[in-house]
Amino acid sequence: MKSFSRREFLKTSAVVGSAPLLAGGAASVSASEAQGTSGIDPGAASGTARWYKGQLHTHSQWSDGGGMPESVCAVYKENGYDFFCLSDHNGFQSEELKFKGFGFSKEPADKSAFEGETSTWKCVIDEKGWAKMRKANYQQAIDKFGEGSVKMKVVDGDTYVRLKTFAELEEQFNEPGEFLLIPGWEQTGSSQDGMQVHMNFINVKSWFPYIRKADPAETIYETMIAGEKEYADNDEPYLFILNHPQWPYYDISPEVLVKLDRVLFWELTNNPRSGGPTVDGAWDPEKYWDVVNAYRAANRKPLLWGTGSDDAHSIYPNAVCKDGPFFGWNMVRAEELTTRAIIESMLRGDFYVSTGVTLKDVQFCKETGTLKVSVDAVSGEGVKIEFIGTKKTFDRKSEIIETEKPKRKIGSYPDNIGVVLKTVDGLEGEYTLQQDDLYVRARITVAGSEYEKFKKYELLMPCAWTQPYTK
Repeated sequence: MKSFSRREFLKTSAVVGSAPLLAGGAASVSASEAQGTSGIDPGAASGTARWYKGQLHTHSQWSDGGGMPESVCAVYKENGYDFFCLSDHNGFQSEELKFKGFGFSKEPADKSAFEGETSTWKCVIDEKGWAKMRKANYQQAIDKFGEGSVKMKVVDGDTYVRLKTFAELEEQFNEPGEFLLIPGWEQTGSSQDGMQVHMNFINVKSWFPYIRKADPAETIYETMIAGEKEYADNDEPYLFILNHPQWPYYDISPEVLVKLDRVLFWELTNNPRSGGPTVDGAWDPEKYWDVVNAYRAANRKPLLWGTGSDDAHSIYPNAVCKDGPFFGWNMVRAEELTTRAIIESMLRGDFYVSTGVTLKDVQFCKETGTLKVSVDAVSGEGVKIEFIGTKKTFDRKSEIIETEKPKRKIGSYPDNIGVVLKTVDGLEGEYTLQQDDLYVRARITVAGSEYEKFKKYELLMPCAWTQPYTK
C-alpha cells in the first residue's frame, strides 16, 4: 500500500556540527582541497600518474564473509586489482587474542591451549548459516596455500581456526608498485528508529563500538566525530564513506546527506543484494546522488563523491543474485601505489567508478568549467558519453511515497534534478558548465550496457561514472 503527499524539500543544507571531517596530521588533504580548487589535471604533478583499480568494501571470515581473509585477498590480487581493503564489520584484523567477532562468539572452556597465541580464533560450526566458519571455508585456503597454511586447534571436541591479522596479510600479499592492501573496517548497525546505517573507515588500523543515535543523521554525524577523535594522530589521511543508503529498503534519505555536507563520500554502486525491492517513482542511486549535489551546489557546499564497491561476502566470481565480487570498483589516478597517494587522490576527486567501462582520461578545468572525458576503446563498441547535471532553477518540490511493509517515507523527486545536458557518441567528449548549471558529471556506457535486474537491485553494467564537478 502506497500513498503520496506533497512537501517542500529542504531549503538549506544546515550542518549538524562544524568539526572537520578528515583527520591524519598536517599532510592531510583539506575539505577545500578535496573539492578540486584547481580542477583535475593529470599533468599537474610529475606526469607519471596512472590509473589504479581498487576495491574498498569486502568481507571475510573476520566477520560474516565466507572466505578466509587470505583467500579473499588472493581473489582480488589475481583478478587485476591494484589495491584492496578488507573492510570487515565492527572490528579490525588485530593481534589481540579473541574468540568472538561480528556474528560469532564461542570461547573455549579451557583457554590454556591458546597461551601465547594471537589474533581471533573462530570456532568451526559445520552447518549453513550467517557468519559461520565451515570446513569448506578453511579447506579452500588450505587447498590454495598448502597444508600448514591455516592454523587450527581442537579443544574439547571443538575446532578453532586462527584468522590472519592485517600485518600478516600485508606481508603475504603486498608488492611495491603491484598490489596494495589498505587497512579499514565497516561500522555496522542501526539507528534507534530501526534504519540500517553502515559506514566505512578506510586507511585506519583500529575500531570503536557502534554509536547508535535517534536517526541516521545523528548516527552518521556522531560516528564521523568519533572517528576524528580516534584517528586524530594518524600519520596519513583516511576516508569516511556512507555505505549503501538504499539497503535494505530506502533507509537513508538524500536529505540526510544534504544536511551532513561534510560527508564527502558515499557508495554509488554496491552488490546486487544492496537494496529493494524497488518502489515505482522512488529515488534510485543516481537520483539520490543528484538530489544531494543539487542542494549542496545551490548552497555552495562541498559536492558528494561516489565510490564503487561490490560489498562481497562470497569470493566466487560472478555470483549473480548473491554477493560475489567484481560488481563495481574504483579507478584512482595517483602518482604511485601507496596508501597516501591513493587516499589523497580520492580526496581530490581524481577517480571514477566503473562496472566495466574503462576511461583513458578525465579532466576538469576549474577556470573554464569544462569536463573532458576520453574512453578506452577496449570498453567496446557504441560508446555513449552523457553529461549530467542540474540547473539552478530546479524544482524544490517533491513527493513522499509511504509504504507499510516495511514502514517507510520515501522521497520522489522532480525530473529536472539530474538531467542529461549533452550526449556524445564516441570515445571523447566534453561539456562546459553554463551560467545556469550547478555541476556536471559524466556517465559512460557502451552498446551492450543495460540495467541488469537482480532480485532486489538494478545495476547498470557495464558503465563508468565520473565525479561531479563545479566551478
